[in-house]
Amino acid sequence: RALVTEVAAKASAREQQRQRGEQIEAVFAVAAAQPLVAADVERAIGSIDSLLKANPRDVDVLTARKRILDALVGAARSATSTSEFAGFERLLDGYSGRFPTDAALADARAQFAGVKTR
Repeated sequence: RALVTEVAAKASAREQQRQRGEQIEAVFAVAAAQPLVAADVERAIGSIDSLLKANPRDVDVLTARKRILDALVGAARSATSTSEFAGFERLLDGYSGRFPTDAALADARAQFAGVKTR
């Protein structure tokens, strides 16, 4: 019985690790997409939030979070209209709502402000 429980626990851990990997890869794909799709970015931010709740020090997830933030800044820089920029600004607001203590957030906000004044 103990062996069955141990095998089941290992299988569950492997499955969780597989799902984690898939979520991280999906976030990287969203960050690399051109153009960024708002719904995909929102979903990616939610995935990152869930993964960080499970392990706040997960380096892969923290890297994925940085990639999403960098993608938002890049998209804001290349926005061709005020409404397009406003959409990226809303996504940044959603990001900052989930990750208010992210050290990179202040720099991203400053870059957004610089783009806005152009």
